[in-house]
Amino acid sequence: MRILERTGRRWALVAGASVVALLAAGLVSPTPARASAAQGVISGSGAVTDDFGDEATLSRTGPWRRSTAVALWQTILAAEGFIDNEGIDCEFGPGTEAGTKSFQRRYGLGADGIVGPNTWSKADNYLVNDYDTVGYEHVAYNSPNRVQELGFRRLGNGYYAVFLWGGGAVDAEAWNTKASPYC
Repeated sequence: MRILERTGRRWALVAGASVVALLAAGLVSPTPARASAAQGVISGSGAVTDDFGDEATLSRTGPWRRSTAVALWQTILAAEGFIDNEGIDCEFGPGTEAGTKSFQRRYGLGADGIVGPNTWSKADNYLVNDYDTVGYEHVAYNSPNRVQELGFRRLGNGYYAVFLWGGGAVDAEAWNTKASPYC
């Protein structure tokens, strides 16, 4: 199907109204950009239930074993009851690995202790937009097995922030490339 046709020096629109409407709709409301592990920060846009599946792999031996992305993962493990809140320390150590294996077994995943795409995706199935306020959305982790209510902030730029207590209370952006001084 031709949309434009050249007549001499001019181009003319020859497509039907439905094609023009379809093209216009795509231009007016484009699909939100997806985040990726390469960005170095846990982020998302649109529905929160698909924000984590493309994040960096976390493990005891991986390059991001000390980061605020680990703290975000530990927050999920704490909500599930697999670690204590004091275990949220930005360090993917033996306790986090054991908690990750327990999470994976609970949800029918291969229990390898590595937080890869399947584990991240299972966790983000339980994210809900709790409420919006100026500058961020509060995203709650709401699994049927959670033992405590914990959540995150999804900032205006789409970056996730995790609440840290060490050395003072602060919301720290969840970077896989660095830890916070509050960890």
